[in-house]
Amino acid sequence: NPLKYIFVDNTVPGFENLYREEDRPQFHFTSRRGWLNDPNGLLFYEGEYHLFYQHNPLGWNWGNISWGHAVSPDLVHWEELAPAIYPDQMGMEWSGSGVVDHYNTAGFKEGEETPLVINYTAAGAGGGDYHEWSKGEPFTQCIAYSIDKGRTWTKYEENPVLDHISGSNRDPKVVWYEPDEVWIMALYLGWNNFGLFRSADLKSWTPIQEIIIEGGGECPDFFQVPLDGDRNNMKWVFTAANGRYLAGTFDGQEFTPETKEHPSDLGGDYFAVQTFSNIQDGRCIQIGWMARSPFDEMPFNQQMSFPRELTLRTTPEGIRLFGNPVREIENIHGEHRSWNDLSVKPGDNPLSSLEGELYHIIAEFQVDKSTAGEFGFNLRGTEIMYHTGNNMLTAACPSDDMNREVKLLPDNGKISMEILLDRASVEAFANKGEIPMTFYNLPGKENREISLTCKGGNVLLKSLDVYELNSIWRNIPR
Repeated sequence: NPLKYIFVDNTVPGFENLYREEDRPQFHFTSRRGWLNDPNGLLFYEGEYHLFYQHNPLGWNWGNISWGHAVSPDLVHWEELAPAIYPDQMGMEWSGSGVVDHYNTAGFKEGEETPLVINYTAAGAGGGDYHEWSKGEPFTQCIAYSIDKGRTWTKYEENPVLDHISGSNRDPKVVWYEPDEVWIMALYLGWNNFGLFRSADLKSWTPIQEIIIEGGGECPDFFQVPLDGDRNNMKWVFTAANGRYLAGTFDGQEFTPETKEHPSDLGGDYFAVQTFSNIQDGRCIQIGWMARSPFDEMPFNQQMSFPRELTLRTTPEGIRLFGNPVREIENIHGEHRSWNDLSVKPGDNPLSSLEGELYHIIAEFQVDKSTAGEFGFNLRGTEIMYHTGNNMLTAACPSDDMNREVKLLPDNGKISMEILLDRASVEAFANKGEIPMTFYNLPGKENREISLTCKGGNVLLKSLDVYELNSIWRNIPR
């Protein structure tokens, strides 16, 4: 009798252990309970970063997809709120984006608060029916709004705002285009195809362009970044779910790529990437779903990447997107150890005294003709090594299904590595973010080895800073 499982309480079962589970990531966002995937609706408003995400609040697996919701004052410490929207007769609530409607273009404003608007896909039928309520309904684009700083959400009564176009068209990313004072929507149309649309009010949309990203698909993003830090030379970047991107110009009607498609992360566990809207300090901040990261026997499933700041830089190979952990990682820095101008020989391990799960590591190596054949780190089983003979950066992660290898030239004779090590992940950023790599890795509590190694000769370690990291969940009330 299923009714025997129903009872009345003011907490969920197991509440006293929430955020204290053995496998819980300690500074990567995870939901209290249930399934998590794509980051959605990322926006900043009045001191709060809003992270929405694909969420099954009622089960460990994918399904019953709603929009989970969390807020943070610093991109590090997150407070999970009630889900923003739930499935209805139009379908489950698939991925989308969020904006701050400063000019009240949609007419939702009541009182003093500026309306927040989320744009999402109502996922009805598409290669199968996903929900009994919406059986036979097409994939359409909808909106919901909040006039209380995102605490409650109302679905627009005249949804959808964009009817079905093709296949499982989905994942609207909406941005404000200031020169024309219009909204621009990037939408996935199928295969490698995406569309751009314009609207004056978030309610009526006109198609303007189709874009192809070879090797891309799903969850588009469209945003501006200054080239080489010059805010008088802004470029537009169009990304697919796997982070493959094009960079170029946009005049309100047409996006003109100036690069070929390039990956923004080489790790393989970084998906459905999205940037925050309305960031006030000029940074471009991105989060991805750390895909393929199951947490068996835990009440939660899947995790987000740590937020990274994106920059666009001119390199010898052309314009490239760089990514580094946001500076707010310093908010959870603990004990600090450092080394400078240290010659490391085979068999040495300057990190031999370290044993743990949570670290922020920043290293810079001098590379010349006398440098060791290879050098790098072993981080609880994940190896990240640089090979001087062919200038290749390689990574091997036990939880991954293939090794990674990418060309990386020294920068002024140096190779730098920045690494975030959490209980269930490794994120590495080589040469100041030129090559980010994201890996899910849950090796078990018994594997706590952290080492810096070299082979085939000595390597000069110009600098090494290691910070132990504190858990972001320590102040969660029981």
